[in-house]
Amino acid sequence: MTNKITVIGTRGIPNVLGGVETHCQHLYPEIHKQFNSDICIVARSPYVDYKTSSYQGVKTKAIWAPKKKSLEAIIHSTLASFSTLFDKSKIVHVHAIGPGLVVPLLHLLGKK
Repeated sequence: MTNKITVIGTRGIPNVLGGVETHCQHLYPEIHKQFNSDICIVARSPYVDYKTSSYQGVKTKAIWAPKKKSLEAIIHSTLASFSTLFDKSKIVHVHAIGPGLVVPLLHLLGKK
């Protein structure tokens, strides 16, 4: 049985500028390889132009986010949290501090 993991909090992968993004670009393909986990990264649409729906075995999808620094992370994280209701994931990994504000919402939605 593989774990279905959804990742929120990053602008996206691959080749999106930023420390969290670079870390995610290296971390999640490695987790996928080592543990055969089903991983989906939910990216912010202004930063990615997904022509393919995966990167080194990690699924990718984009959800709209405003490109305004003060609102971007919290609005995208909230929308991404609600999207986990439909993706059948059991685990949601919130990557970064700002998006961590949605962790109580994720617990209410039954996610680990």
